[in-house]
Amino acid sequence: MSCEKYEKLISVYLEKELDEEEEKDMLQHLASCESCSQQLEAIQYMQRMLKQDDRPIEPINKMKRKIYARIYRDLLIMFAGFVIMISGVAVSGGLAQMFLLDQTPSGVRMFFFMGILLLITGIIILMYDIFVDIFKIITRK
Repeated sequence: MSCEKYEKLISVYLEKELDEEEEKDMLQHLASCESCSQQLEAIQYMQRMLKQDDRPIEPINKMKRKIYARIYRDLLIMFAGFVIMISGVAVSGGLAQMFLLDQTPSGVRMFFFMGILLLITGIIILMYDIFVDIFKIITRK
């Protein structure tokens, strides 16, 4: 028979779920097939390594939360950078208009002050992210 059948049965063999005839057939094949024997040894080696590892396996939901948290932080930082960039344009445009014109239109002043508010918002977002990182470092065991 082909190795494909035996390769599929290796995990079943390791879990001791083969009947006597199948197990005997599997042992004969393993004795004559180097490739399947190597696969069996590799799986047994991985099982031994996993048993030696004392670290608990992290649940998938917890890993998902960590991934989503990182994505959220990256988006937050990108948003803060965008806000700061837009505010820089607004502030510089407002300042240029105020210095170049004797009578500054109210729209230009509003544009300038909105730029300042955006700048403050962006800085607050970045500071929040920095403080979250510092808090994580301090509380890490």
